Amino acid sequence: LIRALLETNPTGQTLWTIGNGYQQKNELDKAIRYHRLAVTKLKEEGNHYGLVLNNLGITYSKKNDWDKAIEYSLQAAE
Repeated sequence: LIRALLETNPTGQTLWTIGNGYQQKNELDKAIRYHRLAVTKLKEEGNHYGLVLNNLGITYSKKNDWDKAIEYSLQAAE
């Protein structure tokens, strides 16, 4: 699915929204995958991506991966 989606060249916002959907469904690994893709795409597009980093921090906290949760939350605050 990811490969097929990326072939359509989705926007960073689209990837972020998909990640949020997976986060709400508690499919945290998929949420992380899409949020990371969103950060990369938003950087390429020249858009701000701090809120996506915040979402990554939240998702990692739900996985009890506190080091990564803190890491991404701090990046979001920059």
